[in-house]
Amino acid sequence: MDISQIVSLASDLIRFRSLSGQEEEVTEFLAAFFRARGWRAELLPVEEKRANLFVAFGKPEIVFTTHTDVVPGPESLFNPTVRDGRLYGRGACDTKGIIATMVAVAELLLAKGVTDFGLLFVVGEELDGIGAQRAAEQLAGRGIRYLINGEPTECQVMRAHKGGLDFHITCRGTACHSGYPELGDDANLRLLRLLGEILAASWPTDPLLGVTTVNCGVVKGGVAGNIISPRAEARVLFRTVSPHAGIKEAVERLLPPLTEVKVMYDVPPVRLTEIQGIQSGIAAYCTDIPNFAPLHAECVLYGPGTIHAAHTDDEYIELKDIEQAVVGYDHIFHRLKESLHR
Repeated sequence: MDISQIVSLASDLIRFRSLSGQEEEVTEFLAAFFRARGWRAELLPVEEKRANLFVAFGKPEIVFTTHTDVVPGPESLFNPTVRDGRLYGRGACDTKGIIATMVAVAELLLAKGVTDFGLLFVVGEELDGIGAQRAAEQLAGRGIRYLINGEPTECQVMRAHKGGLDFHITCRGTACHSGYPELGDDANLRLLRLLGEILAASWPTDPLLGVTTVNCGVVKGGVAGNIISPRAEARVLFRTVSPHAGIKEAVERLLPPLTEVKVMYDVPPVRLTEIQGIQSGIAAYCTDIPNFAPLHAECVLYGPGTIHAAHTDDEYIELKDIEQAVVGYDHIFHRLKESLHR
């Protein structure tokens, strides 16, 4: 596949609005695409109407993997465009462009007569990692030694990435007329004070990964401006650099009365395999890699595109990054292949 064919495939993938939980159509498209090439595309069930997609060439000791789901965005982002050397659209860099690049690398390896590798595209990475968790269970015992996980890393191999700890916080109160607040119990006020304490607190740091960051990504509460709020809730995501037990205990200690917390996502920070000959870096986000732990495979994190464009309303990937990544993935594969036969 040349760059125009890679961009064409990536554009086809971008047109699918494959939000987490809605990946069925893009998975079916990819399965048909692979079967048309004579590749055996294996659907690995996850939930009703949701499946991962696995393609094995020989004995898959090394597997290229990324996710098919994307985050929400303006409808215009699902109509891909190419301009000024960039492909724009939802998933252009996170990770429809990476899927297309991995397919191109698979064709390159096959053309060289290389086998014993696989492609794995999973669902649910942007939400709860269920696809990777199921894949790790289903592919255990298949002889997978290395995973090359694709995320936008600016064509650097990441030495480590942060973890993710996502809390759903719910505060309860009592509604009343806002002219007489003393007759009620303001859930909004309780939540806002709690969030202020969480944001003001000191959280762990690490010499390699840096500081723990906190994002209050969703805040909802109240009924109307003239009603004291009976309920308020928030989603608070920590990008972590240390074990999670201490953070969980600290958040629990901060909770005021009539407040509940539930952990929605819990992925630890990880150290990763480095590759000689490719620049390395540190990722401030988390990936599916910890969810693959049951495979006991070493993991490389690498991909075209920049994370700074991901999840934005102007998401893009540089075409030159795609071309560089084809070479980079090929290099990584052969370095790992060499290590298997030492």
